[in-house]
Amino acid sequence: MRCLSPSAVLLLAGCAVPFQRGGRPPLPDPVAHELFLLAFADQPPRHLVLERTLGRAPRLDLFVVDSERHTRTSPALEAELPAATLLTPALGVEDAIRAIQSSPVANAITALGFAWPEVATTPTLTTAHGDLYEQDGELRLAAADAELPVALFAAGVPVLERVWLVARDRRQVALSIAYDSAPAARDLRVVTLTRMEAQVLSLRAARAHADASYELALALWYQAQSLTPEDADLSYNLACAHARLGHPDTALNYLAHAVALGGDHLKAWARRDPDLELIRPDPRFLAIAKRRRPPDPTPTAP
Repeated sequence: MRCLSPSAVLLLAGCAVPFQRGGRPPLPDPVAHELFLLAFADQPPRHLVLERTLGRAPRLDLFVVDSERHTRTSPALEAELPAATLLTPALGVEDAIRAIQSSPVANAITALGFAWPEVATTPTLTTAHGDLYEQDGELRLAAADAELPVALFAAGVPVLERVWLVARDRRQVALSIAYDSAPAARDLRVVTLTRMEAQVLSLRAARAHADASYELALALWYQAQSLTPEDADLSYNLACAHARLGHPDTALNYLAHAVALGGDHLKAWARRDPDLELIRPDPRFLAIAKRRRPPDPTPTAP
């Protein structure tokens, strides 16, 4: 069995230059590097981000991040950004959103399928999957029976402001943090809630598996896989549960599927995993463990 990695989308750090704690010495160049989330889209899940740099050469960049593939692209917008407002030094998250909403570029953004987020400044954000909160540089989810790390921020740097931004369909959540630092910095993390739900289900499945409740673990991992079907670790864990339940053919199919999804790192783990003792002598196991990327058999449940 493999423990799954945290499920959040780590966008990028808004702090491209070193922090200086305490006070504000003569301003270096750049004097600020900040990320502002402006809008969400749901098909496919995406978010629109404004990146701004203040200093001798102030700059504004607008880009779209695919929340599933983690790719960054530039949107095709003909209208100009309201640069005079967006380059104001004391710009907050809501200020940036309002400036875009009241500008000619707003129509082009909504035409691309984006909607403006809901904004909250509470310390904790309650979701259907548990409470999200940030503490000591770590974004965490506190669910009823689990507490999961979700994403990291800069640790040990004083925080000036925390702002939550929530998509209207509640599938995506972002946390924006402004630091009391020089250069000034605003950081951003975006969480896809379906992946978070899959992580909670996977944790429950792992506990059931450790207690030898393999049928329950299998059912929970199937639920998690329905939310994140391209997760190689989930396919691997399904192979482990099927092997424990005495389903060698299905276990081998899921193991091959895990490697085909890009989980080459799982081959070495599989060769020593006690969960897979049933299938390890099988010649098909040896072929899967040795081959760099086997054909995907597209497994089905027995």
